[in-house]
Amino acid sequence: MWQGLLDLRAGDTTVFARTISPAMTSIGSKRFYVSLSPYVTALAEALCRRGMISEAAEVIDASVARATRTDEKCALPELWRAKAEVLVASDGDEAIPAAE
Repeated sequence: MWQGLLDLRAGDTTVFARTISPAMTSIGSKRFYVSLSPYVTALAEALCRRGMISEAAEVIDASVARATRTDEKCALPELWRAKAEVLVASDGDEAIPAAE
């Protein structure tokens, strides 16, 4: 998955559907472990930079929902920050109040 993130950052937008999404699906709920929060936030940011806003929203929304349900207070601030970036990327200046 990390190599996929590097490839995405380098401009390969096909790597999400081809490698990253299937890998995250195959590890199931383990993708929500606190230790993977930095990966999830980096992935959402990289997807936004490549214009893949709906994919970024899907990734970050699932992680925020899981962290909220399981009361993972350590992961939530970084996940919320990434969610705010996704909101701003999707709606521009209009999303700033919601992102804050």
